[in-house]
Order: sequence, then structure tokens, then C-alpha cells
Amino acid sequence: ILPKAKVKSNTQDDEVNKLKQIVCSYFQISEEDLNSSSRKPNIVYARTLCFYIIRNKIGLNFKKIGELFGGKDHTTIMYGHDKIKDSIEQDSNVKKDVQYIEEKLNS
Repeated sequence: ILPKAKVKSNTQDDEVNKLKQIVCSYFQISEEDLNSSSRKPNIVYARTLCFYIIRNKIGLNFKKIGELFGGKDHTTIMYGHDKIKDSIEQDSNVKKDVQYIEEKLNS
């Protein structure tokens, strides 16, 4: 049982790393920027997209996602996740960004 849990964790870690690479390439930012506390709009947007996709497609909890992004508080992750969730319904560009990144993650 323990090795399976470890394999799952490694798979999730691999998916998160792949997602970060996809997002960094797509938005032309560094992984250091993505993990930083920068408030530049393009970096914040890329980071919150990651929160949303990690939660919905990879299934990590908010606390774990925060740990993966430089120790951010779980409430920060929840806020970013909800912001993207709401934006998807209102902004077709956000929806397209999420769909593109999810397709790349699944390929």
C-alpha cells in the first residue's frame, strides 16, 4: 500500500512540474516568477491559473498547493481558485487559456 501512495505522489508532483513548465512557456515567465510573491498582473494571472488547474485536474488540496508555491496560505489559493472559476464563466479568454493549458497537460 505504501509504494502506491508514493507513486501517486510522484505522479502528482510530475503533473504539477509539467503544468508549471507549460504555464511558464505559455506566458513567457520563469518558474521563479511563478513561485514568487510578485503582484505583476501577468504573473498573478498565470499563478492563479495554476492554482485552479492543480485543484481541479490534479486534485491537490489548497494547503498542499500553497506549499508548492512558496508557502502561500491556503486562503490565498482558495481566493485565486475561485477568481479563475468565476472568470471562466465571464471571460472567454480565460476559458481558452484554461482549455489550452489543460490540453497540453493531458498530451
